[in-house]
Amino acid sequence: MSGVCAAMGRIAAASWLALAALTAAGILFGADTVVINLVMATFFAAIAGLLAWRQRVVGKLGREFPGHPLVRSLLRSELATMGLAVAIGILLVCAAGYRVFFERLPVFG
Repeated sequence: MSGVCAAMGRIAAASWLALAALTAAGILFGADTVVINLVMATFFAAIAGLLAWRQRVVGKLGREFPGHPLVRSLLRSELATMGLAVAIGILLVCAAGYRVFFERLPVFG
């Protein structure tokens, strides 16, 4: 289960990092909204960093104590949490991608 949690954590972090990149790229389409888009891109990148850090810490815990019942319970809850983070991240990436690539507008503004 630790390997699945690690993969979900990486996918979640990558989706939020892609959201940060799309938000920053949207600046090209609206010079008057640079500040809010840079602030939000930084915020999304920070979420990606926290998700990656969390995945690394939980993965290390799972490798150190693979058979402990509390760790198994933690890994199950981590799997549910990362699944939710992946779903929200991908949904927001799709919405931001539509806004930037099809509407040719910044994500915020």
